Amino acid sequence: MLTASTARKLARAFKEGDYSNDIESGLRALRNAGANQVESVRLLMQALGLNLKEADSIIMHSTTWADMYDSTTELRDAFAECLSDKKTENIENDTNDSKENCNSI
Repeated sequence: MLTASTARKLARAFKEGDYSNDIESGLRALRNAGANQVESVRLLMQALGLNLKEADSIIMHSTTWADMYDSTTELRDAFAECLSDKKTENIENDTNDSKENCNSI
């Protein structure tokens, strides 16, 4: 687990451009300090002003986190499928009036 003081130090290093030429070094420093993917994404967003999609893409396509790519993708796919199934279940259980309202969205 990434400690708050280490997170601040690494965020400062990102902001000051210590990793501007080699972001992969910064990602390795984060991971070596105990940051997980979510913490790394959050820190990139805060330190570099990236949006969620940009920061997530950097993490997902980095060599630092390459060993987690398949499991992360599988987890995300399973979660999306679960949400889709739940949405379908809710629609099937709604009344006809509710169904009509959902279709108009």
